Amino acid sequence: MISKESLNEWIRERFGDKDLKIGDVLIMEVQRQPSYQKYCQNHAPKPFVGHLTMNSGVEVIADYLRQLLKVEWGEEQRSSKAYYERLLERIIALGIIFPPDSIGKYAFEAFAAGIRDFSVADRYKPMLCMSPVVSYELGLLQLIHQLCQICLGLSGIFGVIQEEPDEETVLCHAVAEEFLIPKAAFFERWQSGLAQWQSNLWPLEQYFKTEPSLLARRARSLGCISQREYSDFMTTYHQGLHLDDTCQHGSLH
Repeated sequence: MISKESLNEWIRERFGDKDLKIGDVLIMEVQRQPSYQKYCQNHAPKPFVGHLTMNSGVEVIADYLRQLLKVEWGEEQRSSKAYYERLLERIIALGIIFPPDSIGKYAFEAFAAGIRDFSVADRYKPMLCMSPVVSYELGLLQLIHQLCQICLGLSGIFGVIQEEPDEETVLCHAVAEEFLIPKAAFFERWQSGLAQWQSNLWPLEQYFKTEPSLLARRARSLGCISQREYSDFMTTYHQGLHLDDTCQHGSLH
């Protein structure tokens, strides 16, 4: 990952423009490719690029993305790997280039600076680049997040470290959560009267085919648990993952 400050410094050093944004750089590098004009002559603009706005609303955007990808109710019940691969196939079928070809020397320098995941919302040649997925559950979240960026007409980097996430990041993440864990379906299965709220997670995990950490985050965002309960759970959850990793791979002394 790379911090927002480091990213801005990288742009200033290479372009000498403190007001230039990474999204501008990505679009500029795509459009300066020698093959870009010929590509535009042979391909129509993609109507979904920039079709939505920041004011469209989380549920409206999530519904639009489901329609765009032709997701049918219950389709998410397949395995996370199969669901991820099916959605990725449909994203590529829309004309989004994945993985993108070269977008210029500055982009490759960006890769060296630690940038691996980005979206380019060019109307003719939209692109989506992701690192190899560590887990398909988290890969699904990122995939929808970046597709949301493109449909909002936003080019940018996924996973930039910021003290306070910008409103675009917050919106895209909320949309990805709603897409993968719809509020209505979540509330149908959430039991508020349990002695331990964590007891909800196992059945929800089986239904939504996603990780407990994402379900806990969703529970917090929907007001089912407090920030303190979420933080305590995540601390324990990450400790458990570390323990599993140590037991699986061993340790050196």
